[in-house]
Amino acid sequence: MKYFLILCLSLSIKILLSEEYVLESSSRTLTKELTFNNEFRYKNIEIDGRWKDSLGEYGINKCFGNIKTSNDLIKLEAFCELEDSEGDKAWFSITRNTEMDAGVGVTSYVAATGKYKKMIGLNCPYAVKYFDKEFNFYKHKCKMK
Repeated sequence: MKYFLILCLSLSIKILLSEEYVLESSSRTLTKELTFNNEFRYKNIEIDGRWKDSLGEYGINKCFGNIKTSNDLIKLEAFCELEDSEGDKAWFSITRNTEMDAGVGVTSYVAATGKYKKMIGLNCPYAVKYFDKEFNFYKHKCKMK
């Protein structure tokens, strides 16, 4: 019995230490664009979406940022706010330097309330795939501290 309890405790600790948080979102992106020439564009973006996560939580999100496009490569910087069904919030930045159709980057949690406070300081890889010029699917995964 003693060995069984030790085994259960060590497995529980291992699971807690390797916990992964996953967030998935589908969003609509509104853009305002300036085109300087055929090779350089600047866009202001506003993102409105819905999300769910691996904790069983769900909510709404909004982001504001900009995209600089040069020769089919983009530099994205945006700041987002998530609000869940209980009113807890998290704020993070998203950055990336990749192609426009689909890309990967980093989500960095900068502030939070309630249950999301433990995420402040996390940097999580994300991927986004555009359905068309307006709608996208987004997912990030974080290794919890």
